[in-house]
Amino acid sequence: MSFKADVVGALGEGTFNKGLGALKQVDAVHVSSARPRELVGSADVDTALAATLPNAHRWDYVVGKSAGGSVTAHWIEVHPASSTKNIAEVERKLAWLAQWLQGNPLGKYPKDVVWVASGRSTYNTRSPAVKALAAKGCRFVGGHLAL
Repeated sequence: MSFKADVVGALGEGTFNKGLGALKQVDAVHVSSARPRELVGSADVDTALAATLPNAHRWDYVVGKSAGGSVTAHWIEVHPASSTKNIAEVERKLAWLAQWLQGNPLGKYPKDVVWVASGRSTYNTRSPAVKALAAKGCRFVGGHLAL
């Protein structure tokens, strides 16, 4: 199957967008690509699952990027990074994502799980709490992600 078919299978019809089209305008300013042709497409996971999983700690987006004949799923969370409670929130979302991907067609892709600060950040990549999050599989990139 294709990345598009797997997104539709996991999230439903109408959830797949070309390029970075699924990102809300407020979040899109935090993500860019020097090679937009490599972007297979994207989906707003949070919005797609809001009705069926209203109380879940849903991840924000998935973006497929092709390189060397394969597609990597970039799981992007645009979230505040200004207090210690934000780390706990992202950890809960990361745990939800790991569980949701089990048995999911989108779980078969190589993945890159990323937290992008939505505003001013009190963290950097050397912060102990951010290092602990990285050990769990989520990297913090500050206020901008270049795909």
